[in-house]
Amino acid sequence: MVYCGYSMFPWDVYRQAAEIFWDKDSDPHIRQGPTSFPELETLWELGDESLLEVMRACRKKLSENPRDKVFGVLGMLPEATQREFPVDYSQSVKTVYMDVVDYLISTTDQLDVIRESIHFPLHVNSLGLPTWCPDWSHIPEVSGIGRTFNFAASRCASGPTKAQYRFHDERRKLEISAIKLDSIMATGVAVGTFCAAQDYLTAFLQWRAVLLHELKIEDGNESHPMHAAFCRTLCLGQVPEDRSQPQVWRDLCYHVFASLIRERLPRLPVDEDLRHYADATGLIEPDARRKFLQDHFGNRMMGRSLCITEGGLVGMGSGYMTAGDIVVVPFGCSTPILLRPENRLGEYRYVGDIYIDGYMHGEAVAQMEAKDPKRVVSTYKLC
Repeated sequence: MVYCGYSMFPWDVYRQAAEIFWDKDSDPHIRQGPTSFPELETLWELGDESLLEVMRACRKKLSENPRDKVFGVLGMLPEATQREFPVDYSQSVKTVYMDVVDYLISTTDQLDVIRESIHFPLHVNSLGLPTWCPDWSHIPEVSGIGRTFNFAASRCASGPTKAQYRFHDERRKLEISAIKLDSIMATGVAVGTFCAAQDYLTAFLQWRAVLLHELKIEDGNESHPMHAAFCRTLCLGQVPEDRSQPQVWRDLCYHVFASLIRERLPRLPVDEDLRHYADATGLIEPDARRKFLQDHFGNRMMGRSLCITEGGLVGMGSGYMTAGDIVVVPFGCSTPILLRPENRLGEYRYVGDIYIDGYMHGEAVAQMEAKDPKRVVSTYKLC
């Protein structure tokens, strides 16, 4: 029930009223008000994980008191979860937010909550939170890689792995166990958060130039497997089933970008290979290319940057990353994450989550179990 003054109505009344104001074809991601909240029945099926989904869904909601980013959503959660968060405004905001992390890791054995700590565009919290604890009072312009992508980077043959972790120094530091993948060797320009098509197109050109240069791919070598890996990375691996063949997706991806560059940025020189892709026909209707760019690439490139690792892996992660950051797959985490060496004590800052082509569905764990010497387990203390 929703109480406002002397009136009282069921929540469904507000939801149905809000639906009237939205066109059936409107993007659900831009909706506000009652229609932007998740269905309670669906949430409760998630059990302890429902807290994280509610926090994500309400991330962009406004609250006068930053504690209400937690206390204000308790009514959407199962009673067992509500009891773990007694409403006490004498607690510091830092304590309330760290309680969320502590609860989620301990009840779900998963580390995905730390991936909600968004550091790009650069945000310095005033609450004294460690880098791995999300500042729920901050409304970021970008989001982490959500559960809808169905990644399971730390999965083993028998199912999801459990987080191996310990808190230190009264929860100021979080120690995790993870498999190291590689170190970042080079990055592309970061795509901003207020973007037009031209931003994605110019980022594509610069990222592709970095790829070709760092991996020493010669012009005309269209069959090089890193072209297909690059195109998968641009869409975070979300290739439509009817275009799942690497060559098919590569050709379509390059055609859309190259043809739109020719159309939107006609004076910008491109290489012979891209001119060839721009001239291709029969891949997609010309008037559908702009929407295709936004649907499959734009929302996924926003706030992120391309990276090449020292071992030749290609990925796309937080625009905050830089050369020297390391990529690890923590146990109990659905994606790899980026860490940055912080001090001489061997501690690390949390940088953000990252897509690494070929390592989003348990491959690192499988290599570790096969005794691959490159895939050893180490502990990392996050500050």
